[in-house]
Amino acid sequence: MITRIKNLLGIAQRGGFIISGSNLILREVARGKNKGLVLIAADAQTPTGDDLVATCRGKGHRVITIPVSKIELGLAIGKSQRGYVMIQDKGIARRIIALLEEMEESAHDEDENL
Repeated sequence: MITRIKNLLGIAQRGGFIISGSNLILREVARGKNKGLVLIAADAQTPTGDDLVATCRGKGHRVITIPVSKIELGLAIGKSQRGYVMIQDKGIARRIIALLEEMEESAHDEDENL
């Protein structure tokens, strides 16, 4: 499912629906025009990132940490490593959320089988 999420990120990037990097995301959030889904790489927790998360959540954006590294997240959108990306297309964002929820459910099901 991670591969499918990365593919969706690539599609969003090619469609112009991705904002990457904490400074650009904060600038977009300050404009306040569109709500987006903010994805955080698993290894991207920094003090700046904590401020970004608080600001995004305060403005009504959904923020999710995904199980990929900064390098993987950057490669998915054809860039160098990225810790934070915002998806501005609601359809792609909904699909990514659904895939992440499926991953969470399947992990929970595996735990019950132990």
